[in-house]
Amino acid sequence: MPDTIIFLQLEHGTIARLLALVQKLGERIEAGEEPDFDLLTMLMEYFQDYPDACHHPKEDLVFRALKQRHPEAAGKLDDLLGDHRELEALTDRTAGLVSRSSREDKSGASRKLLAEGLTQFTREYWRHLRAEEEHFFPAASRHLTREDWDIIDFTLFDRSDPMYHESTESRFKKLRDLIWDAASDDQPRT
Repeated sequence: MPDTIIFLQLEHGTIARLLALVQKLGERIEAGEEPDFDLLTMLMEYFQDYPDACHHPKEDLVFRALKQRHPEAAGKLDDLLGDHRELEALTDRTAGLVSRSSREDKSGASRKLLAEGLTQFTREYWRHLRAEEEHFFPAASRHLTREDWDIIDFTLFDRSDPMYHESTESRFKKLRDLIWDAASDDQPRT
């Protein structure tokens, strides 16, 4: 498997862990718990900062190469570039919903809208990740040549995930700690 695909799959792992957290927070709000607006705001900032601004453009580059190398394989995939634009718009709407909910009336109706918005956000993101893992990554791995991957690797701007970058370490520390705590909870205790 090409290194670029492995790298994108590792990024999917981080995105999936954060999606699970968003989903859990939405379920808690639906069950009547007070929203953790600080955490929700951080999560939305992360999705706007990294997947929308860096991860998806990397995938777009691979998709364009696949479309050029093997139009038939790319044509069998949904419009990945359009899907990324729709996810970006959905992320912006969800971030706006979180922001408004934190400032506005704390009624059951506004909390219901927030829970519904978080549910839609996670549902669409899970669908997108599954489609890429099941269809896009295998098609790119199968049809792109070593030369294609060399060009992609050279072209990719290597912006590191802010979750693990020194300059933003304190900003996303809470999210990173939550991921590590969740990962350690999944490990068998000895």
